[in-house]
Amino acid sequence: YMESVQSVSWKSSKPAVADIDENGLITVASEDASGAVKFTLTVTALNGKKSTAAFTMKFGIFTTALDLAVTMPDGTVTDDLSDLYVIGGETLTFAGSCVPENVTTNGVVWSVADKTYGAISAKGVLKTKAVNNPTEFIVIAESKDGYVGYEIAITLMPKQVSTPDGMMDALL
Repeated sequence: YMESVQSVSWKSSKPAVADIDENGLITVASEDASGAVKFTLTVTALNGKKSTAAFTMKFGIFTTALDLAVTMPDGTVTDDLSDLYVIGGETLTFAGSCVPENVTTNGVVWSVADKTYGAISAKGVLKTKAVNNPTEFIVIAESKDGYVGYEIAITLMPKQVSTPDGMMDALL
């Protein structure tokens, strides 16, 4: 078995930015304005066979959680995003922030899974559409750095039409 193990040599395409030693340990000296380092490593076996791989390493403080809340159509604010029900056609406003607060790329990106039942703005304002039957609708909150995302299920309810007493009996 030991006879099949070969020594290799390593080479970085940008040794001033990201260098690699004889044991394969990468040392990063600097990053670009986006907080990332891009480089290619080449490994060469004693028999001359080579293999290369491209790398992008990101640096910074990344999001570990999102702190989310919603303002309901009646003006109440809640951070309990389970069991949300709203009449289709109403508007809700979501707010969110990244945890920890000092993340390198802060902010929340809002989207919806299906635009059939509503749309959400970049500021988290969700305008739902009227429905005829209870319908589940998904709002997606994702950290701008892409490390954390949540799906928030909302049940859209049809608007109930009230009728004077006896009106339904007269119609039947």
